[in-house]
Amino acid sequence: MPSLAATCSAVLFAGIVSHHRATCCLSFAPESMPPPDRAVFLTITGECRVPRFHRRRAVFGWDSNGPILFGLCRDITVYGFVEDPVPAPDVDCCLLAATGPSTPGNGYAPMPMQITGTYECPTKRGMKMGTFALKPQATR
Repeated sequence: MPSLAATCSAVLFAGIVSHHRATCCLSFAPESMPPPDRAVFLTITGECRVPRFHRRRAVFGWDSNGPILFGLCRDITVYGFVEDPVPAPDVDCCLLAATGPSTPGNGYAPMPMQITGTYECPTKRGMKMGTFALKPQATR
């Protein structure tokens, strides 16, 4: 399998998730119908590779002008809207939560220069919780 760094056509992030090296190729896109009374939210999609996360690679989520929430799932099937996505009932996801940059008024939320926060993943023994930190990598 080729490395994610070699195939990423979006923004390559690297860092640590639960003491494991992580590489993520994340795309940030503005929501399709932003309301006029708040900043434009960004949807987040892509792929992350984290050893020992049991093939959880698909990423979906959103940056809601400050709070960043995304799931790291085995499947990307998602129901709901950008502001309230819900994974398919049989999907096994880890939830990652971070704080990102925000913009006043109705401008676009800028792409985060670092995503740092907490995660929780379902396991056979209950929820596993920890921290993560990802930073964009220099483009070639």
